[in-house]
Amino acid sequence: METAGSFDAGLATTLLFASAILYFIVRKLTASLNPPFVALELASTPKHAANVLLEWQRNQKVPFAIIACFCDALLVFFYFAACLWLVLMVHREGKVLGSLSYLVALGIAFAALANWVEDGALVVTLVRGRASESLVALARWFGWIKYSAMAMTIVYFIFRGEVWVFERLKDYVRPHPRTTIGLLGVVTLATTFLIGRRLTLLSRDRPPLLALQFACDRLAARDVLEKWGSRRREAAFTLALDSLLAVLYGVTFATLFESIVLHWNAGHSKSVVDAAAFMAWVAIVAAAFHIGQNLGAFIAAVRGSMGWWVSLMRRVGWMRYLLLLEIGLYFIVVLVDYEAHKLTQFVIWIATLVRK
Repeated sequence: METAGSFDAGLATTLLFASAILYFIVRKLTASLNPPFVALELASTPKHAANVLLEWQRNQKVPFAIIACFCDALLVFFYFAACLWLVLMVHREGKVLGSLSYLVALGIAFAALANWVEDGALVVTLVRGRASESLVALARWFGWIKYSAMAMTIVYFIFRGEVWVFERLKDYVRPHPRTTIGLLGVVTLATTFLIGRRLTLLSRDRPPLLALQFACDRLAARDVLEKWGSRRREAAFTLALDSLLAVLYGVTFATLFESIVLHWNAGHSKSVVDAAAFMAWVAIVAAAFHIGQNLGAFIAAVRGSMGWWVSLMRRVGWMRYLLLLEIGLYFIVVLVDYEAHKLTQFVIWIATLVRK
């Protein structure tokens, strides 16, 4: 007898498979468009959109763009339905993760509606053969909503993967905290050294990796990619290793904070120990943002061009650094709290001696 779990997994797989087929069709239809399809989707002004339309009309590519819009509308149904199903499948018991799952599901549903509005505005623009200010603004704003939701969905599933690894380690951390943290720390430091060496070699006479990760726009990213030249593959491999490092430091910090909650009751104030449970989640989210940013840079390095996600990639990167800064500040607070505890004990000891 087929279980509900196998039915859920089968349905999600079917939806994702249909999404992959439709994505391949859309990709083929839009591959010949120059300027690219996203240039009309996110056109900043009616003049910009009119220039894109004029170029497509000159090359007789407008029918391809119209068909791509209809296929994209159909793709949205399968893709977002699959994402919604997956979000509900990974729903966990607990207020925080459960609420987060439902918020992501609502965000995906809203993004699906935004995508259909955007496709409708694009079809009307293509059929009319001219760009109006209202339709261009409608397509641009709803396009950004769609792409932002897609990016956040990817970061969400990366986050859930990190949580899954962390949960698997919890049972081992409790009886062996020092061994687990020690092993994770050694592997993390070794990976950091390897990546640091690769980054040093990559940036010789060329822009550093951060120049792509924090590129201000697509033109700046293209300039970086052109200067890398044949070393783009090397940069892509370095980004993959850097993502592995993100997984390692996210799990290492989360494991360390879990150990603080379980074993550091003496010598620290209760508020500092309780905050460690929250900081474990901060570490996992920071790692998820790191991987999400690397994914955008990796795709650009493999393709040789940056896409619509350049601004989102930069913002996710800044969020990652802010979260890591928060972790650093927490360790400073822990150190100060420990020193204050020792100082208090010393003062009590001196006071005891004086009374005697």
